[in-house]
Amino acid sequence: MRSLRHLQRLSKNLTKPIFKPTSPAPVGQKRRLKMRKIINGTRYDTEKAELLGTGTSGGSQSDFRYFHEELYKTPRSGKFFIAGEGHGMTRWARSMDGGNFRGWGEGILPISKAEALEWAEQYMDADEIEEHFPDLIQDA
Repeated sequence: MRSLRHLQRLSKNLTKPIFKPTSPAPVGQKRRLKMRKIINGTRYDTEKAELLGTGTSGGSQSDFRYFHEELYKTPRSGKFFIAGEGHGMTRWARSMDGGNFRGWGEGILPISKAEALEWAEQYMDADEIEEHFPDLIQDA
C-alpha cells in the first residue's frame, strides 16, 4: 500500500498539466510548434527555421501513443531538426512523479541530413522530398 506522503505528492503533481492539448491548424495550413532551444551551442528556433514537413501518429491527442512532429532546416547553417510533442508512450514523453509516470512532453531533436531524409520518407510526399533533398535522391 502506498504511503500517505506518496499519495499527497502524486495528487500535487496531478494539478500540473499532464496533457497539453494543442489546436489543429486551419484547413489548408500546416500547424507550427513554437519552440526554441540551445543544444551544444547551436540555437534551434521553429519560428526562424524553414518548416519542411509534418508528421503525426494520427488519432486522438488523448491517446498515449499520440505525437506530432515537424521537420525543420535552420536558415544560417542548414542544420536539420525535429520539433515534436507527444503523450506518454512517445519519444517526447516526460517523466513525472519521480519517474513513476510518463506524461505529455515536447522537445527539439537535432538530426543529420540522412536522418532528415529518413524522416521525410516516412511523412512527406515524393515531390516535397525531391525539393528538399535533391542531392540524396537516386534513380533506380
